[in-house]
Amino acid sequence: MTNTNTIIATSGKGGVGKTTIIAMLLKYILEKNPREMPLIIDADPASNIPDVV
Repeated sequence: MTNTNTIIATSGKGGVGKTTIIAMLLKYILEKNPREMPLIIDADPASNIPDVV
């Protein structure tokens, strides 16, 4: 892999906007370069990122 970027959103508190920020960044990345294939990993057992994207 070349030219790899990593973006991490973390917080000890729930409801601070981590999922929203990551979803908006994903939307921005895909609008700028539709050929990108981002990987989203959510370690939260109560994850709702699949519902958002």
